[in-house]
Amino acid sequence: MKRILTILPAISIVMISCQQNLTPDTPEIPAPADEVMTKSLSAGKVGPDDPIVFLSPLETDFWAQTISLEDRFKAFEVPASRLSTMTTEAIAKSILNYPLNYLVFAYDPNDAVDLIIKNSPLHQEFLSRTDAFEVLVDLYAASGLDMRIEKSNYDGDYVNLSYTNTMFVEAFLGANVLNTFAKSSVNQKLAETVATKLQSRIQQPETFSISSIEPLLTIDKAVGLNVASVETRADTYNYISVYTPWAQEIIGRVYTADGTATEIAQWTTQATSAYPDAIVRGPATRMYNSHSYTWHNQSTSNNIWIDYNFLNEPQLDKYWTNDKYTKDVPPAEAEKVCYTDHVNSAIILSNGKHLSKWEKMPLMEHYPNECPYILGSSATYCEGGSDRLSLTVSGQTSVINGRTYQFNVYGSLADVDLVWEVRFMDAPSPTPFVLQVFSDGRYSNIRFDDYGYYKVIVRGYRNGIEMAYGQAEVLCLP
Repeated sequence: MKRILTILPAISIVMISCQQNLTPDTPEIPAPADEVMTKSLSAGKVGPDDPIVFLSPLETDFWAQTISLEDRFKAFEVPASRLSTMTTEAIAKSILNYPLNYLVFAYDPNDAVDLIIKNSPLHQEFLSRTDAFEVLVDLYAASGLDMRIEKSNYDGDYVNLSYTNTMFVEAFLGANVLNTFAKSSVNQKLAETVATKLQSRIQQPETFSISSIEPLLTIDKAVGLNVASVETRADTYNYISVYTPWAQEIIGRVYTADGTATEIAQWTTQATSAYPDAIVRGPATRMYNSHSYTWHNQSTSNNIWIDYNFLNEPQLDKYWTNDKYTKDVPPAEAEKVCYTDHVNSAIILSNGKHLSKWEKMPLMEHYPNECPYILGSSATYCEGGSDRLSLTVSGQTSVINGRTYQFNVYGSLADVDLVWEVRFMDAPSPTPFVLQVFSDGRYSNIRFDDYGYYKVIVRGYRNGIEMAYGQAEVLCLP
């Protein structure tokens, strides 16, 4: 029986991923020796005031051939010689149009921001500028949001931003990585901008769900603007217990609402345009994630979101620790995979491809490297772990004939029915003992009425299936 632990109104803080696509321009003068030209940057001006002009999304050959995230980071890396000559505004505009901004929909926002900063010299250079916060706020305040699906992320428009680029810049502002100790006038401008955009989105529930409101609330909290006094549609979800095959408890979330049709179309378009050879196997949704699909429920109607950690404690590990799955199996035996840093889980198909849910994006069938994640030193798993959950039966191992002793059972016992059994000398004859069980089977009192060897056994059942087993051997003396 599933137990709902508590219902929380949660204001989810979305910090949008900053992932990058940089293509060195072809200058009219010879490029410096350290400037590596790639296909990822379209030809254009290279003056200090000129932002990077990125590759068009219509260049499908590039996107199809440059599939791994590592390759994309390298392809979109702006040379140091170029960055050092660019103004802060030119760098900020380059960030607004960064081709990997779609990663904001494929990661936990904090992880996405950290990943992009770690791998992008463009973003690192921007963070080193003392006027970065002021410049970005000015650009953001002057920008509008264009929700059309056909609006390109790379069209060099810094006034009418695409949905993806808007979500990214808001996440970047809210990620607390910029030096926000700027003039009070800058904070005032940001506060007024956030308040205006927040009110506008709240008034359009058919277009914007909490997924598009979260980034504004994040900026408000991170910078201390205190503008969210207007009515907000706080995100609500239930915490709920689900279970591993051998009945270990996993805490998941059930969200009360999905994204709007407009948002879902955006999440889908970003996945299919960035990975044109991957195949959509289930709709985009914020209701479940890759960990839930891979380990809990392989249905597109799945509505449970499972995080790797709960209250800073790993919980996904329970599936392969004293449970049904075995970790680090040979590739030929692997059935499931958990990517580096547990950012994504996937089912391994017979054709060698992976089937995984890309955060808010769709359920996708793809080659291992053809996704928004770094495969790296991923761990592989298959069924064939422990036959049953192991229970520990504790108590006296040496007892006196005719006396009563208490025994306890320990283990992952959530929603498991416990049955006690005592055997004497492994003989078929009646066992001389008296057994009393207490507290839903968690402990018992046993009186041993004859000397010899006893086995104290506890079996755990869930839905009528034996899921757990434990025993202790006891020597009874005269």
